[in-house]
Amino acid sequence: MSVAPAESPTNEEVAWSPLPGRHLNRADAADRTARAPESHGSSRTARGRNSIGRILRAVMSIVLLVFLGLAVWPASKGGPLTFAIVSGESMEPGYHTGDLLVAVRKFDGYQVGDSIVYMVDDERLHGRVVHRITAQLPNGNFLTRGDNKPFNDPWEVRPDWILGEVELLVPQVYTALRIMASPIFLGTIFGLIVVLLLWPRDDDDEPTDAGLRSVEGEGAGRP
Repeated sequence: MSVAPAESPTNEEVAWSPLPGRHLNRADAADRTARAPESHGSSRTARGRNSIGRILRAVMSIVLLVFLGLAVWPASKGGPLTFAIVSGESMEPGYHTGDLLVAVRKFDGYQVGDSIVYMVDDERLHGRVVHRITAQLPNGNFLTRGDNKPFNDPWEVRPDWILGEVELLVPQVYTALRIMASPIFLGTIFGLIVVLLLWPRDDDDEPTDAGLRSVEGEGAGRP
């Protein structure tokens, strides 16, 4: 019994394949060669978009940190806010010892009845005071008094002494404020904000459509 030799494919029908014993149809080989640059270009484009996204998030985190720093910059150093802890009974029943007051600097002036935080620079006292404006003198200075006192303070409050008008009261937060004002706590909060902004999103790790097509194309040529 004789066996006829198997016919070898002609050059017009097959193309060389890197896999032993495998031949690719020329049409398939040409199609795969044409798709390769497109897939690689799409992958590079996707990686470029992801890199741009990370850079934008880093810039946003820096801007946020700068904004927070400026927002809490003290009025005594030119900032808009002043934080003060009440000590004493002169402003009861409105304010009690241990309350946190947030005063905001006003650029359009202060009026009678405003509760203000100011820095006394007088021979009888040097320090911060939280009292209410009771009168404005012809020379532009103010008279102040504690809500729980029957008489005015013995000094005239100059406009440049005033740090701001009380806009927010947070009761009994002295202990918590001491912790929150510590450098370790503030550094931890800022660090968490930066990590959250820079943390890769889920879609950064997902394969692109071009990558999926490339993998599917390679799998189709395997046995």
